[in-house]
Amino acid sequence: MTRPLPLPIPAVDAAAHPNGRMFAVLLALLRAHGISPMRWLELARAMDHGPTLSAVLKEFEAERSGHLWDDRAALLAYATDEIDQYVEGRLGNNLLRTYRIRILSEALEDTVDVAVRACLAALREAGFSVGGGSLIEALVCEGAEYHRLMLSDIFRIDPPEVLCQTARFNLNRLLAAVRNREDIRDPRRFLRVEEGVREFVLTPAQQHTLTTYLRQFGTTPGGIGRLLTKVRLPDVVRKARLSPGRGTDGAPAGTETPMT
Repeated sequence: MTRPLPLPIPAVDAAAHPNGRMFAVLLALLRAHGISPMRWLELARAMDHGPTLSAVLKEFEAERSGHLWDDRAALLAYATDEIDQYVEGRLGNNLLRTYRIRILSEALEDTVDVAVRACLAALREAGFSVGGGSLIEALVCEGAEYHRLMLSDIFRIDPPEVLCQTARFNLNRLLAAVRNREDIRDPRRFLRVEEGVREFVLTPAQQHTLTTYLRQFGTTPGGIGRLLTKVRLPDVVRKARLSPGRGTDGAPAGTETPMT
């Protein structure tokens, strides 16, 4: 683990931005317990970051510093000199958008790790009991993993069709309760009678879209950025479903609520 750079926007903020719709379960739990998401971001920013995330953030800081010009003429000269890179899509994207894509495609596990640690720290700071196998800690961890698996292994050619997670909580019910403005502070309300297996599936249409565009554009951040000019991120994230239990039929993909 290494100390984060003093960036104006922490990594977890880039992933949790409203347009990204990531970490919905964590944000809902924080708000339900009267904790500002800004405090969560402050804690995440101050914590150690994993090596992959730290490397991406270091490159962001270096590139951000190199994208400042003293006058319009200097900027125009740079753009003119690098015209080929603009045509190929390596330049011209908003810098924050580019690094948000890099965080999601290269440093997703490190980002989820710091998001969970900051969420638990915020709950603990507010006086709530976490740790020691508490239900609230288990719900935070399962919710974060749920969102991670939605985005895992999608920005690659021929991605795996299915990823799995142990389903201890009914996250579909929790997110529905959030939309209905119900009290979600008691995690026992969302415990399943029996643990299940949650599957995260890419439909054939999604696999075809991802494979087609990534073969054309490549799997570099620039290529993924070009992919996301053709399709919306919510259209290519995995669909969650519960695998069939004994004597039951499997729920169709999309049965569990996607990122909201």
